[in-house]
Amino acid sequence: MKAIDLVRRLAIALLTQTLDRRIGVIAMMFLCACAHARNYTIGFAQSDTAESDWRRANTESFREAAKDLGITLVFKDAGGKTDVQRRQVGELIEQKVDAIVLSANEVHGWDNVLLEAKKARIPVVLSDRTLTLQPENQNKGLFVTWIGSDFRYEGRAAGAWLAQETAGHCNVVEIEGPLDAAPSIERGKGFREVLSLFPGMKIIASKPGMWRADQAKKVMQGFLHDEGANICAVFAHNDNMAFGAIAAIEADKQLALKPGKDILIISVDGVRHGFELLIRRKLNALVECNPLLGKLVLKVVLEVLHGRSFPASMYMEDRVYTTHNAAAALPTRKY
Repeated sequence: MKAIDLVRRLAIALLTQTLDRRIGVIAMMFLCACAHARNYTIGFAQSDTAESDWRRANTESFREAAKDLGITLVFKDAGGKTDVQRRQVGELIEQKVDAIVLSANEVHGWDNVLLEAKKARIPVVLSDRTLTLQPENQNKGLFVTWIGSDFRYEGRAAGAWLAQETAGHCNVVEIEGPLDAAPSIERGKGFREVLSLFPGMKIIASKPGMWRADQAKKVMQGFLHDEGANICAVFAHNDNMAFGAIAAIEADKQLALKPGKDILIISVDGVRHGFELLIRRKLNALVECNPLLGKLVLKVVLEVLHGRSFPASMYMEDRVYTTHNAAAALPTRKY
């Protein structure tokens, strides 16, 4: 493939961003940092703190921000179980908290819970995870805004890096998150949007690793058994699953392949250990997904409680890191 064709296709894949995304970034820059006299009680329904390094950093950012802002935070952790999380949000509604922050474990099945929150006049702000409402409820204002990273863009960025690195020729195995989780859905879509531009790139196997290193290691062991040296690269939907894939490759003494060299590894999150593996060249590229949402989200909630409105979506700014810029960036990582 000619270099000009590669550049043109990558430009199409990466630069097609919506006006809403730009507006969202601008809106976040002008949040009021003023003090609020009342001590508010805000419920935070987290999906699963134990699932990954990213999620632990995300939870801690909310706890720290609540303390700094003088907010009473009622924390609920669903442990990755959507039915538990729905019940927990119902409990927050019954407690009559002032507002609810929801990081939904899965995208579907939230209509009734959010209708109850609206009936109770409790505003809901979505953090990190998006969700899908039934058509008849999409214009009822069941949540105020969503704040997080552009998951589809993260998938596109991963695909674009890989296309550039391999000149558009690569057999990819994909380790996904849970199939009904918003990041898995959107990262997969974005990645495939880029691969569709390159006939020489294809996903030869795809399976969920549930965000966890141990499960991803088992998935990667299966891929190695079935595909072996036919694998050009691994796209892991989060860093912990990339760590599991690396462990599986290193443990396979029969194939004797080296992660980062014989099999390229790209993942999404950008946690500290991921940067350490980039520097050691066992991992090749990281697409950042910033977990430190706590202070921003809680400030938005306070403003909502004081009558301010916000765009439907507000995006964090994320970057792509490789072996070339990881060492310089590592000292600045807070998670």
